[in-house]
Amino acid sequence: MPLRFRTAGVDVGGTNLKVALLWSDGTVIAARQIPTHAEAGPEQGCRRIIETLQALAQEHGHGAEDLGAIGVDSAGLVDHEHNLVLDSPNLRGWERFPLAERIGAAFGAPVQLENDVNAMAYGEWRLGAGRGTRHMLCLALGTGVGGGLILDGRLYRGAHGAAAELGHTTLDLHGPQCSCPNVGCLERHIGAEYIATRAREKLAASERPSRLRDLPAAAITPRSISEAAAGGDELAAEVWTEVGTLLGQGLVSLVNIFDPERVVIGGGVAKAGERLFEPARRVVRARAMSLAARTEIVPAALGDDAGLVGATLLAVERAGGAAGATP
Repeated sequence: MPLRFRTAGVDVGGTNLKVALLWSDGTVIAARQIPTHAEAGPEQGCRRIIETLQALAQEHGHGAEDLGAIGVDSAGLVDHEHNLVLDSPNLRGWERFPLAERIGAAFGAPVQLENDVNAMAYGEWRLGAGRGTRHMLCLALGTGVGGGLILDGRLYRGAHGAAAELGHTTLDLHGPQCSCPNVGCLERHIGAEYIATRAREKLAASERPSRLRDLPAAAITPRSISEAAAGGDELAAEVWTEVGTLLGQGLVSLVNIFDPERVVIGGGVAKAGERLFEPARRVVRARAMSLAARTEIVPAALGDDAGLVGATLLAVERAGGAAGATP
């Protein structure tokens, strides 16, 4: 197989599908996003993925036979050996559907299916904010809190492929019920909706001035809270200090357990920037064991392409098209 060849990536989310053409070194050539319409079922979704990728390839002068490997990343519990999603709350009815097999058959290319945050972690480790490390922890902060682990230069999936559910680290044994069977999870405290709820509760608890009071409840989101904080809104800034402190407390346990060189944090919530990162770093420095407290905590670098890039690199390596890190 040539040292550099054309590949493709597919990111499967509950809201949107993203397909891209990439070089085998992870460089994105072109990408396109379409609605998932998950309720229409996996058969229709698979057809739309294939048609969109075919059209994208044709627009850039590539035929189906030009793709040397295809990477697919999906939310949910993934059996990467058999290329199946076993459980995905945002894609009900898609479980155990042979999506990767169908895509591979349409293009005559080997396909690798991976969990979305595992793929993100791998992409950031190879080409993004985790480059140069052998031990890296990755968090994706959004509606939920996903995780990925690189341990001793390898993507760690665990005994059943379900490792790195870092968002379900317990912060409060008597805390609120999470979407999982547990209570008091990190996700339950710093997921996007819970950040918005925190802001609404602070508004209701006092009559302090805040730009957020001018917004309908549904418009109070991490993004609008960040915008208010950037404009000098003290209440909004306090929300991020509290959320960053909670993130830091969750990271204390994680860095004590895994002792990574670097923690890479991405996702929509992470766009709050230093208002989130600075209190998290402060807590880790103060509370983690002495050596673990040296862990760097940095923002992700690859943005929305991280999962596509990571899944494609994994597919390339599984197909035997690249030397170096082992998937």
